[in-house]
Amino acid sequence: MPVLRCRGYLVKVKWLRSFLREVPKLPVGVAMVQTGQVAQMVWSEGCELPAGAEPELLGASSIPEALALTKLTNPGPFDPRTFELGSYYGIRIGGKLAAMAGERLRMPGYTEVSAVCTHSDWRGRGYASVLISAVIRGITRRGEVPFLHTFADNTGAISVYEKLGFRMTRVFTLAVLKNELADGESMSGEVHNDVHGQ
Repeated sequence: MPVLRCRGYLVKVKWLRSFLREVPKLPVGVAMVQTGQVAQMVWSEGCELPAGAEPELLGASSIPEALALTKLTNPGPFDPRTFELGSYYGIRIGGKLAAMAGERLRMPGYTEVSAVCTHSDWRGRGYASVLISAVIRGITRRGEVPFLHTFADNTGAISVYEKLGFRMTRVFTLAVLKNELADGESMSGEVHNDVHGQ
């Protein structure tokens, strides 16, 4: 498996998702496949959440539906083991998963709200707000602070998040990098940033 040296560590990856202050000069064998400005937002303690029916806590049997929904809506990285990172909630319409949100990244005192997505047939009904509120309640019950990321030009989502008490704290450059070398070869060069490898 190819490697990328990052912050002094050798990381064996084919894909690398990283939040950067600026796009670096890329090592030989690494291609930029996606970039964009990403807003980080942190929830303000004490904000009142909307009341509503508690959505369904999703389990392993919901993984195929969750994968299909995230493939359709593209809320960010999501694979068959993402449910292992935290609690995921969904809303079903006619027995089918129409909307979902859950938890992903964790650091001391903070948990990321992630995979917020609604099928196009069911948008505009407030499902995202209900789901995000359920995720926030779970995170704050543990004494942690919710945060999230969204593309900075996604004004519709940012408006929803602000109404739920999130405030923008910073904007990063997202870089999705692909290792174009064959398995077994090493990349040369370094990218000095925090990374998410796959």
